[in-house]
Amino acid sequence: LVILFLFFSQDGFSQLSKIHYIPPVTGDGGGNGPGIQRIYISTPSAGIVNYTIKNGGDSGTIYATGQVSNSAIGEVNISDQPISGQSWNDIFVQESEAELVLNKGFIITADSEIYVSYRFVSSSYNQAGALVSKGISALGTRFRAGMLQNYDSSHLGFISVMATENNTEVNFDLPGAVQTTGGQNDHSIKLDKFQTYFIVNKTAQNSLTGSLITSDKPIAVNSGGFGSFDSSSAGQDYGIDQIVGSTIVGSEYIFIKGIASNNIETVLIIADQDNTNINVNGEVLNDISGDPVILNSGEYVYIKGDKFINGNLYVNTDNLNDKLFAYQGTGKTYT
Repeated sequence: LVILFLFFSQDGFSQLSKIHYIPPVTGDGGGNGPGIQRIYISTPSAGIVNYTIKNGGDSGTIYATGQVSNSAIGEVNISDQPISGQSWNDIFVQESEAELVLNKGFIITADSEIYVSYRFVSSSYNQAGALVSKGISALGTRFRAGMLQNYDSSHLGFISVMATENNTEVNFDLPGAVQTTGGQNDHSIKLDKFQTYFIVNKTAQNSLTGSLITSDKPIAVNSGGFGSFDSSSAGQDYGIDQIVGSTIVGSEYIFIKGIASNNIETVLIIADQDNTNINVNGEVLNDISGDPVILNSGEYVYIKGDKFINGNLYVNTDNLNDKLFAYQGTGKTYT
């Protein structure tokens, strides 16, 4: 089972940027811990584009430099860790570092616009994940987290943030009675420029999905974890991505189905306003009782693969002001 975890943002915004902020990610510490890891950098520019990767925090320590053009992609080796071990580092951090202020993650700058992605495989080679940086479009002050579900003791969900200005207050408003692994409910943290912080939840079938992350200054947010959308099998994978804020997300989306089973092919819709109705393929979405699905702020609904028509799924709400945070799980089922 391979699951890709994607975020769909509104037309008119790009991942192409001169600066990229990548908070750290975390995951399972067993055989599915971090192995081989790379950062890929590309550009549409025909000329040479110089880039610099710096570590998080205010030290400005340079991690790597290089050049790219539209005919030469940059590949930055983070780890070549073999199957016998795991590679925790400045981008893939251990769960034990949760709820600590960290000088980790990366800031990537270039003298012209570039695309940036971070990819990894687990030390066992059984799992993999990828994150696409949203560049300057990643920055915002209000976000809703989405992630795979926790069906096993090794599964976890996380939210990580990076500040872009000194003295930034970041607030985590968790759904219901959900707590982090450190026993925290709703809480706040102060970060200086380029410092990072992340929270983790491992409660079975309970996750940080729908959590509200707000700040008084622009931040970048990664969301995701290690788990599954399919409770009927032992399938599991990494699903992570960098998300964007509430000013960019839309009220309608079109999803394209992958080649996995209907249980795996899952769209996650999270409401950001109360009394948000959900339409699927032009019709009102009903719950198992036949009543219309109406979501309040932070509530969410899963839409499975059987709802796709000819490989497409159209989701919208009647009110254009009712913003939806949308995530998709897709992949391939191996037999």
